[in-house]
Amino acid sequence: MNPDGDLFMGIKRIRFLLVLLCALLGLWIVFAKLAMPPVIESIYRGESLPVLNSLMTARAAHPVEEYLRDWEQLAGQITVTAIEFGLLGLALFMVTSSPTFFRKFVGEATPGVLGAMRVWICGILLLFTLLEDLPSIAWLPAETRHPAGVMALLYALPFGFDRLVASETGLHALQLLTELLLFLGMVGYGTRLVIPLGAICFFLLGGILRDYSFNWHQGWLPLYLITILAFTPCRDGWSVDRLWRVLRGQPVPDSGRAAPVYGWSRYACWVAIAVTYWETGLCKLRDGGLTWWDPSGLRATWYEDTLVPREFSWSLSLHLTQVPDAVIALAGAFVLVFESLWIMVLFS
Repeated sequence: MNPDGDLFMGIKRIRFLLVLLCALLGLWIVFAKLAMPPVIESIYRGESLPVLNSLMTARAAHPVEEYLRDWEQLAGQITVTAIEFGLLGLALFMVTSSPTFFRKFVGEATPGVLGAMRVWICGILLLFTLLEDLPSIAWLPAETRHPAGVMALLYALPFGFDRLVASETGLHALQLLTELLLFLGMVGYGTRLVIPLGAICFFLLGGILRDYSFNWHQGWLPLYLITILAFTPCRDGWSVDRLWRVLRGQPVPDSGRAAPVYGWSRYACWVAIAVTYWETGLCKLRDGGLTWWDPSGLRATWYEDTLVPREFSWSLSLHLTQVPDAVIALAGAFVLVFESLWIMVLFS
């Protein structure tokens, strides 16, 4: 190994990434300043594509200048955020691309390790799906629906997503399809196809449920994980795909041989887990400060959650009314410390 050569190659990679970041930033600024304003004006006049025209529903109450100001403000926020995340990504690349980081924190893994993670993740998502009653959503009036983000865009597109949500048969078919895809992903059959399709269907299923209730967090983390798995060779272990290739005499990765690609895939999943819990802990600190674990505040939060409309009965807090404050405070402090330190898992 030539240290000088490695240093030179590292500098070249960093220089390339900096140039790429600047080029992408320049293209974005050109798009935001020169290309997008005429498009907004065209949509405002109703002269653009029907899909885009339908998104601007309040044009009669707001002048086009207001839309242009909103876009300029949004574009500025996106630019600042892109620069921040771009520099952060560059710093992370410089750290994680070093052999020392890989050796100490990532490590190699076998195909079976990644395959076992696929089984667990798809199994958890399948359990979530089996416990839901998606077809009953069709009984609810559309006025109780409050879509946002991607779901709002799906309702605006002209392919009848709103008709699907209003159809009990259609929702039942969507739930059955999601369950089938997740089961196939769990056993590893057609993994390259069913993993991304299962992620998309579960996203739609969860989005429909949240549109009629609120943005509850259950199910988000395994959705992140199955999305990551869609970009990994998770079919190489613990899968029908692997068994089928063996029976057909086709080559398969050695089940007992560890490789960096499986190690990085495993580490990517742990990044999603650690960052999610870490963010949850930081949110608790932001909202409640160091006294988030105060028993009175925790009890109030639990009682509020009990009153929130859900498709299942959440009455746990009613059984904790007689629990001593000291026990609740201890549990709250443990959760706060546990979640806030989750990020350390990535460096252990």
